[in-house]
Amino acid sequence: MLEGKADRPAWRMGLTYAGADPREALRATAPDADEVATIRVRLDRLDAASSIGPWTRASLAIIDRSPTVRAPDLAAELGRDTPSFKRDVRKLKELGLTESLDIGHRLSPRGVAVVDAEASTPRLDREAAPAGTPLPRIGAPATRALRAQGIWTLEQVRDLSEAQLTAMHGVGPVAVRFLREALAERGWTWSD
Repeated sequence: MLEGKADRPAWRMGLTYAGADPREALRATAPDADEVATIRVRLDRLDAASSIGPWTRASLAIIDRSPTVRAPDLAAELGRDTPSFKRDVRKLKELGLTESLDIGHRLSPRGVAVVDAEASTPRLDREAAPAGTPLPRIGAPATRALRAQGIWTLEQVRDLSEAQLTAMHGVGPVAVRFLREALAERGWTWSD
């Protein structure tokens, strides 16, 4: 096939698994008082270098208050455009303070510790992240459909039948395939 296009270059690329994302371990690590102070200095530097002024605390606060809300909605509430808001949230993610979800973001345990350390009184009404295996990336419509039914984990999906899933508005064949593959990876099947 390439012979007929000898005048055009062809490249071959190889990929290898480099290991787990180090941010995952960082997110789960609760910082001590010295680390919190270091993170606060880093947040202050991000604010000082920004052309829009301080943004870090407002972004953390809105993510804390509205986890799983779409980034465009959060950006609009802050009076910001979506691309720059997402870029800034990635900076918070690099510090281990937030984690991305299929829809929106939430504070990581590390982020909660930093936000609570800066608050006069820590929030007690914050919902804990659901326990269990997170859902694979199945697309926003399917994720919204499952969340509307209170389904946040693969263990909850395992308790459903495939027919129950396909009956949900927004859960299409691609989402069902991704869920089936995620279940199979763990040796699980649908409930029938």
